[in-house]
Amino acid sequence: MELNSVPVVTCPANIVVNNDPGICGASVAFAATSTGVPLPGITYKIGSAVITSPYVFPGGSTTVDVTAVNTCGMSICSFTVTVNDITVPVITCPADVIVNQHNEKDPFATGTASATDNCAGTIAITYTDDRSGLNFMQCNRKHIKDMESN
Repeated sequence: MELNSVPVVTCPANIVVNNDPGICGASVAFAATSTGVPLPGITYKIGSAVITSPYVFPGGSTTVDVTAVNTCGMSICSFTVTVNDITVPVITCPADVIVNQHNEKDPFATGTASATDNCAGTIAITYTDDRSGLNFMQCNRKHIKDMESN
């Protein structure tokens, strides 16, 4: 004769992955195990939202709460999924221009670069005013060259 027993749930180890190409997240498969009689049902949640495996996790760290329940009780555990954003932003440079050496050197006078990223947020674009004697600034292999430096 088999007696009923309370469930015991075991979470997977914390998971660390890189983002999937083109998105700010990753599809991740996961599975907890449980014991108990009768066999417990397992539920995965992020906050109050029920999820299933595989699941597309956003960039950053997300805690998954796991609950195993049967007629004798319940057991809980949690694990963390961390998605690292390894996709670099894409910069778009202004068109090549020719400027007079004595004209305005402010980067905005020759156009501005823009950038996009697979993850939301602000992308910092910095400009360098090279006054070391070199005659160009480089932006993604395009050059802005002074007319009078020939």
